[in-house]
This record gives sequence, C-alpha cells and structure tokens, in this order.
Amino acid sequence: MNKPLLAVVCALLGASLSAQSTLYVSPNGSGDGSSWTSSSSLKKALLQAKAGDQVWLKEGIYPTTQDDNRNIYFDVPTGVKLLGGFTGREKNASARNPRDNKTILSGEIGGKERSDNAYTVVRIADANAQTILDGLIIKDAYANGHGPTADPSRAGGGLLLAVSKPESTCEPTLINCTISNNFARDGGGVYVDGRAGVAKPSFVDCTFQKNAADIDGGAIYNDGRRRGEASPSFVDCTFLNNEANYGGAIFNQATKGVSNPRLSKCNFRENHAYVRGATIYNLAHQGENRPVLVDCVFEELSENKNEDSALARGN
Repeated sequence: MNKPLLAVVCALLGASLSAQSTLYVSPNGSGDGSSWTSSSSLKKALLQAKAGDQVWLKEGIYPTTQDDNRNIYFDVPTGVKLLGGFTGREKNASARNPRDNKTILSGEIGGKERSDNAYTVVRIADANAQTILDGLIIKDAYANGHGPTADPSRAGGGLLLAVSKPESTCEPTLINCTISNNFARDGGGVYVDGRAGVAKPSFVDCTFQKNAADIDGGAIYNDGRRRGEASPSFVDCTFLNNEANYGGAIFNQATKGVSNPRLSKCNFRENHAYVRGATIYNLAHQGENRPVLVDCVFEELSENKNEDSALARGN
C-alpha cells in the first residue's frame, strides 16, 4: 500500500473510532457530558449522541420536561446505548448497579394529579438492534389524548417503538428495564408500531407492572397492520398486574398484517381483562397471528367474562 493511501485509511479509521464516545448524564447536569464532573442533561446528551455512543445515566429521576408540556418525550437515536444504574463515580460500565442505583425516566410533570403527566416517556423510531436501553425504569406516563392511531398522545405511554415510513424497521433491545404505572388508550406500557414496516424489538429480563390501557394492550400493544409486522421477543420477562379491555398483558393486532411475538420463560401474574384475554388477546382478521410461548407461567388470571383460556382469539 502506498503512503498516501495508507494515510487516508488511517485517517478514516481514526475518525471512526473517535466518533464513538461516552456521554455522562446526571439529573441536574448542565455541562458538556465529557465527564461525571461535567455531566450533561439527558435531553442534551440525546441530541448530541450518535450511533455507537454510550450514554451513562447517574441514579435519580429524569422527568421528560421541567415545564408542563405533555407532548415532550425522550427521543433515542438509533445505535445509541442508554445505560442506567451509575452512582457518578464509575469508570467502567461493569461497575454500575441498576438494582441499587435506580435510574428513572419519568412522565411525572405538572401537578400531583396523574392526568397532567407526559403522554409518552420514551420514543424510539427506525432503530437497529444496537440501540439499547439497559437498567432503566420508565414510568408515570398518561397518554389519554385523542390523536390518530399510534400517536404519542394516545399510544405507548411508557415506550413508543415505531417505523416512521413504509418498509423501515425498528429493532431496539431493552435489557433489565422496568416499565410501570403507565396509562394509554392503546398499549399502556409499550406500543410496538410495525404498520407498513417491520418492528421486532427484543426485551430481556424486563418487568411490565401496573400498566393500563383504556382500550387494548395493558402492558403491550403489537400493531402489524397495513401489511406490516410487529413481532417482538421477550425472554425472562415478568408481566404483573396490568389491565385493559382486551389483552390485559398483551394485545396482538395482525389485521392484514403480521404479529407473531415470541415469549420464552416469561411469568404472567394478576393481569386483568375487562372483556377478554387476561394475558394475551389475538386479532388476526385477514392476517397472520401466531405467538409462540415457551416455558411460560400463568398465575391468578382475571377476566370479567367466563373464559376457559388465558389466550383469547378474535376473528
């Protein structure tokens, strides 16, 4: 290799490596994020972060906004890793402890009443599998708005995962996260919007607790309509005390599309449906709806109608 070409290759490699960085964030941070002593706000870090970057979050509470604007949420760029559970002294991510150092992304804004909380806490659109949320608590959204289908004002209170245009994909990974005490018209905890595209997020060791939907999908609403696909995977996850009219824990919408979630070693307890499907409700009109459940446990199911099975299927 000649010297000019070698110099170009080295320069490109150096630029690639330098493009990946760690941004340090704390609840009251106002610095540039270059260190714990100069920690940034989460909003600023998300605007600054690029694919390959890691965002380290110090323990504490991160409201979506400091005012009462319910439309504001945390928008996570593709390829970025959000890691919670730091005390603000760590030099390595392996030293953090999310269990003891709780890192909360919160929709609790405005007054004490729940009805003025943020509609949605976190939104991730068109993300690859290297987009990771690890060790976070996402809670206290109240998406009671009347916008169009899958709009943040009414869908995915805690987390909205979406494809923004036809044939795009959304495949982020959530590890050791808790999504709790969220409300929405559809998908109280999470709305997986794969309409006209493909949404296949992965959830590992996550807990969905005390989420509620005014209509469908207390914890999760998987939307594969418009010939799209919404087929997330869940491994070692817990669904506890979630409720909705249909699909107390999970609602799979596959009308003219696909919704084939896979659940392995998951635990369902005390989930409630006011109409049908305390655990899972499947709607597959002219579509494909084949959820796969492996080694899952179902306890203390609750439905207002007399149903023999935790899995209800609509036509």
